[in-house]
Amino acid sequence: MDAGYILFPLLFLSIVIVVIVFYNYLSPIKRGPWVCVVWCIFSWIMTLSYICFLPADYNLHLRRECIREERSDCGSYSTFLNNKTAFKIIWNIIYWGNFLNVWVTVPFFQSYYKSGGFTKAQRSLDSIKENIVTYLLMLTAAVVAVIVLLSTKMFTFERLLGVAMALASFLTLSLYVVTLGYGLIDLPRLLWRKGSIKTTKDNHAFRAARYFESLKKESENLAHSTRLVQELIDNYEPDGIHDHYIEDLNTELAMSNELLQGVLGSSSLDQLKIDVLFNPSGADTSRALKQRIENFRRQREIDLGGAEFADLERSITRSQLKTFKKHKKQLRQGRWIVSKSTWSFLNHSNSYNTIVDYNNNATKEVGFQRFLIKTRYNKVTLVLIRSTAVIMFLFSLLIIWGESVMFIQKYDLSPISLLLHAKPLHSWNILFMFIFLFYSAICALSSLIRLRLFNIYRLVPHQSDPPSLFFLACYASMFMSPLCQNALVFLHADKEGQSFYGDVISVMNVIPIIGTYFQLYFPLVILLVAILAFFNLTDRILSCCKFQRFGVDSARNKESIRKGETIIASLSHGGTIESMNLIDFDESYITPTSTPDSTELASFEPEIHRPNLIRAPNSPKRPPKSSFGTSKGESLMSASDKPSSSDNHLDKFSFD
Repeated sequence: MDAGYILFPLLFLSIVIVVIVFYNYLSPIKRGPWVCVVWCIFSWIMTLSYICFLPADYNLHLRRECIREERSDCGSYSTFLNNKTAFKIIWNIIYWGNFLNVWVTVPFFQSYYKSGGFTKAQRSLDSIKENIVTYLLMLTAAVVAVIVLLSTKMFTFERLLGVAMALASFLTLSLYVVTLGYGLIDLPRLLWRKGSIKTTKDNHAFRAARYFESLKKESENLAHSTRLVQELIDNYEPDGIHDHYIEDLNTELAMSNELLQGVLGSSSLDQLKIDVLFNPSGADTSRALKQRIENFRRQREIDLGGAEFADLERSITRSQLKTFKKHKKQLRQGRWIVSKSTWSFLNHSNSYNTIVDYNNNATKEVGFQRFLIKTRYNKVTLVLIRSTAVIMFLFSLLIIWGESVMFIQKYDLSPISLLLHAKPLHSWNILFMFIFLFYSAICALSSLIRLRLFNIYRLVPHQSDPPSLFFLACYASMFMSPLCQNALVFLHADKEGQSFYGDVISVMNVIPIIGTYFQLYFPLVILLVAILAFFNLTDRILSCCKFQRFGVDSARNKESIRKGETIIASLSHGGTIESMNLIDFDESYITPTSTPDSTELASFEPEIHRPNLIRAPNSPKRPPKSSFGTSKGESLMSASDKPSSSDNHLDKFSFD
């Protein structure tokens, strides 16, 4: 029996399972909005279907070559999907489905969930407005392409599609090559570090200190937003027009204060975990709140009559609605960020304590959890982890070498390509190519996930928000097409007629510089990026720009590790986050390296204060006096003192 008929469904099923498990790991399926759950999972499955179908496509190419050369071993190649028409239909659905997903659907949903709109129509309109610039740029590029083609008398619909595909390929291949080059070195190195108990423990302490500072700053930002919303609610006089907006904001305010109270007032790591994970404040929007608002609106429509209700809805000015939406957006995004920072801090703190207990033979867990901990940190497991890291590193070197010499089309100098061209063993070349594509995709996407570009997304286990999940869906879709193009060039199967996927994308050759030569020579950048990553030069450059990485600046890391250990020890012995001002955590960071100017001195604030929490109706009461020296009712900030986003040390570019 042809092994391809068994292997391909198993590979596709494994991808579906991996996608569902990975999504549930980032954001529990039961808790997320159903649109986000369904569309993200569908997008990821469609995206990864590239690396399922391309091996089967390439296998048929090898079979055709074998028949053309009249070799005797052609029967060992799989004949799965041996139909040109069917394969072209499949590739067109996958390619154009992902194309629309990247440039239209996912950006719409991402902006939709970021919006502070009170209704679906408001959120949809906000999303369209936010993406209108992108659409205008795409329209401008299309118009220019049509004009150029008309001027050269070469205008056809196929050529216009080729221009669109070539321009999209130029942008995505550039990003893919850079992230792949970094990930091929960094991913094995991360696994190598996990093979050392001391390095792993220090890494958890380092990151705990980092996320603790982020948590305090983001809590301050969220508390400032709650104070502004409380002032808006206090100054509101019921008028029958804005009531449902105020009710929505009031509930959002109570949820935000509840989350802040749980984060800042928890007396231990375990209590902090309970307050954050089992508190509805981290959720997107309460279903009960939505239902209550809808009931309120329906009842008011009945009381006032349809026409009068519509007039009331229209009577709210744009500036008023914009103010309400801005406050709601700030509260929701503030809760998302605080929940993520809290979870990250908890995760690294608990992992640090687990390692300390293991080293002291005082593991607290029992049963299966105890077995897992004992298994994870014993010598055999550590040796296996480092052995796997070595194997991954060698595989990365083979990929880097193949990418560096693939512009030499006359000779095949890549060991991976030679292996896949070798005499097959019952269609197992499909599996080997799947592993090659999957590993390349993981390296590129892991770099993108860890590099939080402009801090517009952040994926955290169990706490990832819909905009971040859609961002991953968008960029994963963007990466798969250049990955396949690069793989075909890598395997010397990029000519028209050599693969069905190559036939679909061959129209990009209407612009030879982008469609042909760019794909051939630009991957040399992978070698440069890999060298910089291997010698930590990329990390050192980012470190000089105040983007700290573990394992680069040893002196700075030791200070952060010491801070992390002190923070974890204090919380483990009953301390609270709001009492952490007893430690001068910023001492090593506030020493100026040069003489600051008057502007810098004016904005210089070495102390981190706990913000005043403003209590909404029915929200939990906070202690009457905080350890930061502010009594109940005092306000530490005026409306003009809103913390700037530039204060966030994870702003712009940030690595996990």
